[in-house]
Amino acid sequence: MPPFDMNTPLLQRKLTESVHRFLQSFIIHQSESDAPPNAAPLPSTVNSSIRVTSAFNSEDTPNLFHKISFNFIFDEYLSKLKLSFNSNHYKQFYRPHVSFTSEFFSALYDVDHRHSLITSAFDLGSGFTLSASHDYVSQFEEHRVDLALRAKLHDPRYELRLGSGVSSAVGLLPNANFKFPNGEVSFKTDVLLFKKYIWSAIGKGQLLGSILSAEYRDEDLKLKYRYKDEAFTFISSASLLYDPVEFKSKFQLTPSDKLSLRYNFHTDDRKVWNAAYKHTYGKDFKFKAAYDSKLRLGIVFLRVEDEESPLGTKLELKLDVPHDHIEQTFLVFQLKTRLDF
Repeated sequence: MPPFDMNTPLLQRKLTESVHRFLQSFIIHQSESDAPPNAAPLPSTVNSSIRVTSAFNSEDTPNLFHKISFNFIFDEYLSKLKLSFNSNHYKQFYRPHVSFTSEFFSALYDVDHRHSLITSAFDLGSGFTLSASHDYVSQFEEHRVDLALRAKLHDPRYELRLGSGVSSAVGLLPNANFKFPNGEVSFKTDVLLFKKYIWSAIGKGQLLGSILSAEYRDEDLKLKYRYKDEAFTFISSASLLYDPVEFKSKFQLTPSDKLSLRYNFHTDDRKVWNAAYKHTYGKDFKFKAAYDSKLRLGIVFLRVEDEESPLGTKLELKLDVPHDHIEQTFLVFQLKTRLDF
C-alpha cells in the first residue's frame, strides 16, 4: 500500500503554519518569564491544568478506573493529553490507553492490543477541509488509511464530503455524503457485506409547526412525525421492516420534573412499552424511576454530584428490580472522584 504523500506544497504550508503558531506562543511565554521586574507584562498566551479522576464500579469490583488529563493552551489553541488505566487491590495496572488531541491532530494508542489511531485535519481555505486518518493494529498487521475532502458550498447549508478508505485487507472503501437544508444523502462501503454499497437518505419538512421526516437506511424506510413545544413532545414513527408503529411522548411537568412514555407495536402482536419519571434538583441531584415491559424490569436511579469544587465527587446508585423475581433485586453503585490542579 503506497504511503500517504506529505510532500505536497499545500500540506507543507499548513504544517509549517501550525508549528510556527506553536513556537511563537512558546517564545512569548518564555519572554514574559525572563523579562526584568520593571518590564510591562506581556499578554498571557499559555494556560494549563491537570485533572485526576478515579472511579469505582461495584459491577467491576475489585477494579478501579483512573484517568489523568493534562490540558494546555498555546495561543488560544487547546490541546489535551490523557492517560487512562485500571488497577486492582493487588497493585496491578492494566488496560493502559494514551491519547493526544489538538485542533489539527489527534493520536490514540491502546497498549494491550497495540492499536494506534492517528487523525488530522487541515483547513485548505475557501470552504474546503482535508482530513486523514491512519488506523493500525500491529497484532494483526492491519492498516487502514482514510482520506476525505469536505466542501462547504456557496450556501453554508449545503455541504459535500467525498472520501475513501484504503485497507490492507480489502482494498478501496469509497464513501460520500451530501447535506442540504431538508436532509442528506450518503453511501458507504460495508466490508462485512463483501464491499456492498449501502445507500441512505433523510428528507424532512415542516407542517403546521411539526416536523415530518422520511429516512431510508439498511433497505428499510422509516417515516416519522415530531411535534415539540416547551411542555410537550410527541413523536410517532412507522417502519416498513422493523417495529411497524411506535409512539413516544414527553411531558415537562415542571422545570425539574419530566415524564416519558413509549409504546411499540411489534409485528408478532407483542406490545412493548416503557415509562420513565425524572426529577432534578439543580445540577447536583438527579432521580429516575423507570419500567421496561420487554425486559420486565423496574429501575431506580439516583445521582448526587458536586461539580463546582476542585475536588469533585459523584455517587450513582442503580437498583434493578425484576418483575418476576423481586428477590433477585440487584444494587449497583459507582463512585467517582475528581481532583483539579
